[in-house]
Amino acid sequence: MSTLVLTVAACITRHERTLKTYKEMYERSRSATRKQSLAMSIETLEATIYHLRKLLTKGTIA
Repeated sequence: MSTLVLTVAACITRHERTLKTYKEMYERSRSATRKQSLAMSIETLEATIYHLRKLLTKGTIA
C-alpha cells in the first residue's frame, strides 16, 4: 500500500465503487440488522461523495 495521500478525485472514485458494492450487498441481505447497517453506510458514502464533489467543483480543494 502506498503512503502517498490520494487525490480527491481518487477518493470519490473509491467511494463510488464501495457504494455500488454496498448497494448490491443491501439487495441480497436478509438480516434486518445487516440491512440497517448497510443503509447507514450507504447514506454516509452518498453524503461524502456529494460534499467532496461540491468542494472539488468549487475549486476549494485539489
